[in-house]
Amino acid sequence: MSKQLYSQRFILKIPSTKFRNNKWKVDISLQEARRDNELIQLADSQILRFIRDIKGINYTEEDINKVKLKIKKEKRKSTTDKSLERISKLYDKLDKMLYIEDYVSIVFNKKSDFDRACRKKGIFINGKKFKRILGTTGGIKKNTVNFCSEEIYEELNRRLENDRNEEIPCVPAKFEAYKALSASGSNPVTNTHRILVIKDGVTHIKDKVIKVSANEKGGFTVEKNVEYESDKEFCDGCGMIRPELSKQWAIDLGLTKKDENGDITYDYIPSGFNLRYSYLKGMVFTFDFEKFGREVMNNKYIIKDAWGKERDIRDVDIIITTNMLKLWNAYDSIEDYLEKCDKNKYQLSVSKVCPKKLEEKRNLNYQYLQSYNLSDNDINELVSETVTNIKDCIGGDYVKSILYTKGENITKENILKSENDYIKALLINKNVIKDSYVKSKIYKMLEKKIRQAKIGVIKVDGNYSIVSNDLYALCQSMYGVEITGLLKKNQFYNKAWLDKGENEIIAFRSPMTSHNNIKRMPLINNDEVNEWFKYMNTVTILNAFDYTTDAMNGMDK
Repeated sequence: MSKQLYSQRFILKIPSTKFRNNKWKVDISLQEARRDNELIQLADSQILRFIRDIKGINYTEEDINKVKLKIKKEKRKSTTDKSLERISKLYDKLDKMLYIEDYVSIVFNKKSDFDRACRKKGIFINGKKFKRILGTTGGIKKNTVNFCSEEIYEELNRRLENDRNEEIPCVPAKFEAYKALSASGSNPVTNTHRILVIKDGVTHIKDKVIKVSANEKGGFTVEKNVEYESDKEFCDGCGMIRPELSKQWAIDLGLTKKDENGDITYDYIPSGFNLRYSYLKGMVFTFDFEKFGREVMNNKYIIKDAWGKERDIRDVDIIITTNMLKLWNAYDSIEDYLEKCDKNKYQLSVSKVCPKKLEEKRNLNYQYLQSYNLSDNDINELVSETVTNIKDCIGGDYVKSILYTKGENITKENILKSENDYIKALLINKNVIKDSYVKSKIYKMLEKKIRQAKIGVIKVDGNYSIVSNDLYALCQSMYGVEITGLLKKNQFYNKAWLDKGENEIIAFRSPMTSHNNIKRMPLINNDEVNEWFKYMNTVTILNAFDYTTDAMNGMDK
């Protein structure tokens, strides 16, 4: 995830039964909401920034941090009545800064409750009328829909719609999901209008597959090794970002260090960023597309965008596909789209950023193991590291105890945030491991680890990584030349594993539905791929010529 640069906000989350039982009018204070667990925290997002702008709430993050700092200082002073009163007032001030009273989540217990809440009569909270504004993909799965106050509804909805051409048809459920992208937690970054939208690359794929089809009896028929061919868009969900802008965004997102002169600079060039903008989602990976025009296309830089207009890629910072900009055809051009984004005060934002390095170890789960036919020796080998770590902790190895409780990514900063004081004590004095209280805490923790290990939560050499496709092939498609790519059928690239000397990996993607979702990936390692993918150090890169994404349950990039 991208580091949260902005404080989380508070909103109400109320069950529909409470409205139904109170004639659709609820009066509730913050204290009552906290007591009844009806106050939740949300990561800052575009929709929350819209609401604050519409309402004229202009507290800066600096203002909020000053209040937080005062609370910390006041807590250290004393616990006198006067001190407690000052702390209480500071918390009231912080609530005023962080509480968004015009936005609420409602958990619907009945469909009839939802129908009633969406009628003209509406629902009321503390005397304000509320109207349905959107449902997020995750929220709707839990029968939760977001409402906003009637006084901001028209302006907020207008901004979310972003002056699109409403004559362009779209599926209502998909459109709701596109609007809900504005509710994703995100951090604004340096804006750019140097954005190019292109059609995704398409390759013709022919391979043997397992074909599942419905039969006349209402069941299904399974055929193996069936010859199947289709045209596939191979970069579904991903595009490219210029390395220079990646460096700036790293600084924007707080991924910084000091250079030899003491100046703040980027700590690393991220492999990619997950974007949010109006109707926009997807990854942009760091790739030198201008170099492609210079070296591969012999100084040719002019291509056609999705609207058929010629563009010079030297004037571009970001290249995205029409799969990423969901309603691209509801605008006349990229200029039309960006002008409306500016008018409605959208901020180019990042919801996730690729890490500097991938984990060395990761826990498996039962899904990844359930379809294997493992011998006793296989199981012993698979669980050996987990069993050894547990035995070492039981035996009093204080270093293993610290690592096993906090993980290998432990740092001075995050250990101090630990709620477990006994772990801090172990860092100060290793002999604390002999203390009976500390022993009992570690044993209790180990009991849970042992129970989890029995159902497949075991440590292995592994990591999670974001997936890209061969962006060299996307550049070829962009120029309209033959698509050959750097990776051929059944070839893949992952720099983190190549650096460990591995030439093949096993890939899983949740949720697993069958053993066929598991993919063996031979890794390619040569000067050409290492040069073109040199910024993509922490992603797994697929080829454009096979059905890997289909095999892994319809994975996109």
